Amino acid sequence: MLTGRYLLSALHGWRSFFSFSWQALPDSSVEFCRAHLLENDGCCLDEQCDPSVVQRNVRRPGASWECIAAQGCLSEPGFRGDDMLSIPADPVCDCRILFLHGGSWYHGSPNSTGYAALASKLAARTRCVVMMPDFALLPVGNFDSMLKASVEALQWLGNHVLEECEAKPPVRLYVAWHRKLANFPEKQSQSKSAFQKTSRLEACLCEVGGDSSGATTALSLILHLGQQPDLIPRACQLEGGFLWSPWTNLLCDTPDYFTNAYSMIFNSSSDASSSEHRGDILFKSPPAMNMAEFRDVALQYVGGQRGLLVDPIASPFHADASLLATVPPLYFLVGSEETLLGDSVILAQKAAAYGAPIVVDVYHNMWHDFPMYSEGCGSGRELWLAKKAWENTAEFIQSAQGTQGSNGWPLLRYVYDESPQGRNAWFAPHQPLRLPHGQLQSVSGTPLSLSSFLYGVVVGVVLASCIYAAVQSALNRQQQLRQSQRAVPVRLEMTTRRDFNQ
Repeated sequence: MLTGRYLLSALHGWRSFFSFSWQALPDSSVEFCRAHLLENDGCCLDEQCDPSVVQRNVRRPGASWECIAAQGCLSEPGFRGDDMLSIPADPVCDCRILFLHGGSWYHGSPNSTGYAALASKLAARTRCVVMMPDFALLPVGNFDSMLKASVEALQWLGNHVLEECEAKPPVRLYVAWHRKLANFPEKQSQSKSAFQKTSRLEACLCEVGGDSSGATTALSLILHLGQQPDLIPRACQLEGGFLWSPWTNLLCDTPDYFTNAYSMIFNSSSDASSSEHRGDILFKSPPAMNMAEFRDVALQYVGGQRGLLVDPIASPFHADASLLATVPPLYFLVGSEETLLGDSVILAQKAAAYGAPIVVDVYHNMWHDFPMYSEGCGSGRELWLAKKAWENTAEFIQSAQGTQGSNGWPLLRYVYDESPQGRNAWFAPHQPLRLPHGQLQSVSGTPLSLSSFLYGVVVGVVLASCIYAAVQSALNRQQQLRQSQRAVPVRLEMTTRRDFNQ
């Protein structure tokens, strides 16, 4: 039996032996990003635009607005409102994406804070035309004006096409997301003035996406279009939505505002001291203050109308079955360390329960909006999980084509970093994403509607009743037969006794 002294010595030896382990767990690019974001949470966004994608600004009538710093506008000052179009080489002309940028509705533009790089990557991976509108931010705009601007942007996008494109039948969105695109300078020169309205457009597929607060407005747009489908451009079909780190609950009271709050953990020993940083590193206020800051911005977003904090369109977390059952396939992407983790997971589970096709990917150890740091924050190495998030986003949209329901459950995946050396044996080979096609299937493989399901239940009850009645009748007859058989010997005995007495 070890004495206390020898036990402490043994524990110290084991701790020294394994002292490197916790530091080796995260990839070096993760820790590099984390350290730099702690110093400056505005740093390190992706900057590299895909060279095969042409980007240019478009000015739509009625979309301009002015950002005046003296009036509380915190973003880029001056006249604003020009949209950015990102046109890939060899585009799929009837495929287009409306992407709404984030920034807490106070910051950001298509030409700043990493969004130009994001739009070019999205266009290159999908071969779709990507439009990013520069909608009026707080305090110039609010929920109502941003939703209206999003509808108008989608309508404009759905009624325009590249002039060199021939109208085609609908194709699967992201059908060639994995194709390696090259730089085609001749295509770029042809595309610079190619976007115009045309009557040749017969059909298109539209996808709505966004990040952070932009994902909130994107989901509000999807729900709004579910209520008023006549607002969707006549030539277009709304295929789905992808939502990166969405802020869906404007009451800001999901548990992760506390459990995923930023914290610093100090480690000390006789020979070394260090600290670890946990939680969402982009929101470093104490939990109560963090939630209060979110609520203040949310109230500004809805124009000071507290009732809109639980409005099912403005605050999609509070949408009910009548709204969520109408949504197209949705992809939620969120980091496990995020303050907004519950905003994704809880809403996704509810939407799936009401029949919507839903995929949720939770990325281990990742912070808010992490796909925008895929280049590795200047570390010289890609952020593996951010790169994986890009791949999964495209794969979802490719796989979600034509899905009709969820069978009541979302597809929830927890994604780990597989890049560090020695982890190859941990994980199974990649499997293609397969989504349920919603309706219950019969033995023959045909979908069972609600009416046919109820008809089957009624038929089953009737058959069971008939079988029960038949069994009961047989049992009754058998019981009567047994009683008659017992009565015969009794009658014979009584007759014999009468004869004997006589």
